[in-house]
Amino acid sequence: MVAQRDQLRLRPLLERDASVISQAFADIGWNRPVLQYEQYLAEQQQSIRQCWVALLDARFAAYVTLHWNPLYSGIAGKGVPEIQDLNVLPRYRRQGIATRLLDRAEQSAASRAAFVAVGVGLHPGYNAAQRLYARRGYIPDGLGVTYEDRFVEAGELVRFDDELVLHLIKSLRPANAGISSSVSSSPLSSSSVPSSVRPGGTPPGRGTREQRRSAD
Repeated sequence: MVAQRDQLRLRPLLERDASVISQAFADIGWNRPVLQYEQYLAEQQQSIRQCWVALLDARFAAYVTLHWNPLYSGIAGKGVPEIQDLNVLPRYRRQGIATRLLDRAEQSAASRAAFVAVGVGLHPGYNAAQRLYARRGYIPDGLGVTYEDRFVEAGELVRFDDELVLHLIKSLRPANAGISSSVSSSPLSSSSVPSSVRPGGTPPGRGTREQRRSAD
């Protein structure tokens, strides 16, 4: 089932949304504090982040954000925005809402950047999101996986939970524009990441956690 375009509305995050979104997730047992959305709104007003809310039949259904200056060390300072915190309420999933939100976020990213990134959880709860990003042309950025914003070393044991994240990247330029969608042509490479933030190092910004794990 796909939500009809005349029933689905996307708009920027508003001040009144903070409590509505928080309560909608609280109703299904998820902790999404009001403060989180108030922070998103403040960052939106400062042009640090863009946030879109999806309303289906005038009811809150989902949201996504686009961070223009992400802290993830693989892309920090490289002009690559990151899609963060894509969340669709369970009863509204499999209706194409996540796709519409990603379309909007990618369109905005393309206005200022050649690439866009996203981090996705690795545990089974993110299986649908992983498939969605693959269908949309996202590929691993080739820098490894992170746990609590720190690259995981080979042989290291970590807890298999929401904090274990694979980072993906996508070209926003068509192939005929002379830009390949491969990671080799992206601004990322292991040699471009300082040794202090390669696997085993701690990325800048640790302690200022970003909600980057995205799920449909």
